[in-house]
Amino acid sequence: MARGVYDPSGHGAVLFAFFVGIAEFIRELIVQGTHEGLDATAPAAPASAGHQR
Repeated sequence: MARGVYDPSGHGAVLFAFFVGIAEFIRELIVQGTHEGLDATAPAAPASAGHQR
């Protein structure tokens, strides 16, 4: 087996699925934090320069 090549069988598949799950969870945390930050600053920002969602 060559190093650095994804092997979709056995432990490789389980490890890959684990990393995918962690990445999706972290992405959701980032999106949620970004939206909370935008919502917190929206009332203070002028209407013409604000972020529209």
